[in-house]
Amino acid sequence: MNVIKYPQKEEWDELLKRPVMNVDTLRETVCRVLDDVKTGGDRTVMAYEKQFDHVELERLAVTEEEMDEAERLVSPELKDALRLAHDNIGKFHASQRFETTKVEVRPGVTCWQKAGALHSRRDGTAFLHGADAGHTGQDCRMP
Repeated sequence: MNVIKYPQKEEWDELLKRPVMNVDTLRETVCRVLDDVKTGGDRTVMAYEKQFDHVELERLAVTEEEMDEAERLVSPELKDALRLAHDNIGKFHASQRFETTKVEVRPGVTCWQKAGALHSRRDGTAFLHGADAGHTGQDCRMP
């Protein structure tokens, strides 16, 4: 963790920037890792721990003693902050739940709102992909 105390105001914009990553290569890496773990199991997980985290693990399971020690090392203030963050994130994401409600506007005609994924291009534009292409955020179908 990089701890920054009392940065100069001129540094704020740079410090607050989110990291940018090539999602295409990330997706390829994640898929490869998941496939490797499916076939290689725990040994593969430990090999990736060594590769990515530079840690050689003897086992994946955490003992009860390790859990107790870790809990003792975390201050009550940090525990409270984590609980608060957990609650805030949970409330925010709960407010984003999308429930489709179908409405029969006339006999045989049903309409509903549909959420679809937008995919971004390298030029910064976005497009609908696959089954979503050609449909807007609302959809009406006749049987």
